[in-house]
Amino acid sequence: MRPARENPFRVDRITALGYQPIEATWAELLDHLEAMHFCGAVVGPCGSGKTTLLDTLAGHLTQRGLRVARLFFSVDVRPPRPEVTAVLEQPFDVLLLDGADHLGLLAWRRIKNAVLRRDRGLVITAHRPGRLPTWATCRTDAALLCRLVEWLLSADGPRAPACPDRAVLEGLYRRHNGNIREALRRLYDIMADGPDTSAVGPRP
Repeated sequence: MRPARENPFRVDRITALGYQPIEATWAELLDHLEAMHFCGAVVGPCGSGKTTLLDTLAGHLTQRGLRVARLFFSVDVRPPRPEVTAVLEQPFDVLLLDGADHLGLLAWRRIKNAVLRRDRGLVITAHRPGRLPTWATCRTDAALLCRLVEWLLSADGPRAPACPDRAVLEGLYRRHNGNIREALRRLYDIMADGPDTSAVGPRP
């Protein structure tokens, strides 16, 4: 059994890796967002990196001297209205709203209007386009999973376990229907059981 602190696929290491844009640099993405007056949507399927993109974006915005506020909604997480109101009343320049799909129309309009009428920025994540102009689209493929695995393992240098064969990772990607987050969680479980990542297969 490998200790959690030595698992190359642990959450803190994946978080530290941040979002790795493929089709543009971070400088280009930030310039585009600024041209959109910091108002846009990150669109993509489950597990494609939308939340990771927001996390990384928060750091870049802070480095630019902008104040960032956060709200998170999901199937299981629905902040009560007083909590949402408290966030909206904070002094901030850009609100990062993760999970806009999980807001009803009235709740969405209330948040959107509260932000935009004060001339503040609003960046959301959504599975489908429509609520705000699309700023970035998160896409996944097996090659992306392979690159992430290589980056995560290379951080351990010579002590790193062998990287699974590309065919193994492609099979893992297909089994999880392109959900990179779930594929990495499966690799975490495999690594926790032992060092042999070549044995990646369906969960028993």
